[in-house]
Amino acid sequence: LLVGETGEGKSFIGNLLVGREAFKSSDQSGSVTQDCSKESGTDANLNVEFHVIDSVGLFDTAKSQTQVHEIMAGVAELGVTG
Repeated sequence: LLVGETGEGKSFIGNLLVGREAFKSSDQSGSVTQDCSKESGTDANLNVEFHVIDSVGLFDTAKSQTQVHEIMAGVAELGVTG
């Protein structure tokens, strides 16, 4: 689960972890991620599948804190299956 402030590179790190551009990211500091999402990757050395959950930024520049809290509350549902 990637958690941090808006513009800190959570989606970029998620893309590095899964080995492809799975999460929309930008080199600007503004808000890009609109909702939480989950992608899978595989560790080629261990042949193990893993999941990465990208989240909206804390203190998101495009959402109220109430909206951010509601979105983050839904993260648990994404993690249930993996």
